[in-house]
Amino acid sequence: MIMTYADKVTAVKDRYAERILKVLESIRASLQEAGYHVEEPFDMSGDDYRWSMLVRVESKPDGDYANGDVDITFEIAESEQFEGTEEGINFSIDVVEYGGRIRGGLTPYNYTEDVWANLDDTDAIEDRFAIFEQADPADIVTLLEGN
Repeated sequence: MIMTYADKVTAVKDRYAERILKVLESIRASLQEAGYHVEEPFDMSGDDYRWSMLVRVESKPDGDYANGDVDITFEIAESEQFEGTEEGINFSIDVVEYGGRIRGGLTPYNYTEDVWANLDDTDAIEDRFAIFEQADPADIVTLLEGN
């Protein structure tokens, strides 16, 4: 059976979803240790695959969101959505403040010709994901404290 582009992307999601949640949970644990209230990661997938969690920086856990609160989103980025090609895939974490201010993020090899790993190249996909597992989750604490 020949796999379509969508089938291949779904296969990447199936292979990495549990590990993505582990990366987010390690970030959550570091933020909680620093005193932040962080909601559990939740699946926000629709036409793409993404998981998000809210960090309460300025608001109370039971209150409305406030400027300064932050969403941390982990996405399986598809070349089809960003460049209109079916060439590849990458992973991305975005740290965005309520209201839209971008606080930081990571997309391996972004703005280079190597940004997209071919969907058939499992080693290249794994190399990109390993960057997230090797990163220090406490760096996001430093990012938030740096305003």
